[in-house]
Amino acid sequence: MSQQDVPVDKQCPSCKMVDRTSFSKCRSCGTRYDAKISAPSNNVTPVIAWVVGIGCLLSFAFISMSNKQTENAAAHALDRKSITSEIILAKRPRVVEFYADWCGPCKAYGPIVEACTKQFAGRVDFQRVNIDVNHDLPSAFDVTAVPTTCLLDKQGQLIDQFTGGVSAEELNKRVAQLASK
Repeated sequence: MSQQDVPVDKQCPSCKMVDRTSFSKCRSCGTRYDAKISAPSNNVTPVIAWVVGIGCLLSFAFISMSNKQTENAAAHALDRKSITSEIILAKRPRVVEFYADWCGPCKAYGPIVEACTKQFAGRVDFQRVNIDVNHDLPSAFDVTAVPTTCLLDKQGQLIDQFTGGVSAEELNKRVAQLASK
């Protein structure tokens, strides 16, 4: 038997399996025992770190937005009872306009309501409610679309409700009837 045929312990550079063999290739994975295996590229670690970092930033942003919405909702938490109480204390009727920032008709109707607010200042209170911030109040008034305007008398009773923007003349007419009651 020649010296090359004598089995010796060999460790595979690829799979790290140790075998007593005279073969030139690993029986497990087929890699040559004298093969030069370079260290595996560690490009995965920076990618994972980047993905985890972005995930953390997004989570933080989501939590911050969620907390901000919760704070806004708490600050604007209105219910029908509190509005009725405010109206009775003020002894003035109130116009409640439900709107959304993303709503085109609401944007067009806003200046009409503002003009009416100035015209009836001191006689009728006006309140704008963003449905994206306050989710409970629209359902208390059965609001299913925006803009919706509710007219409440001095006792907080709903006198009139209409959906969609109306002309300045129509809104002024309805608010004048409300103010006269």
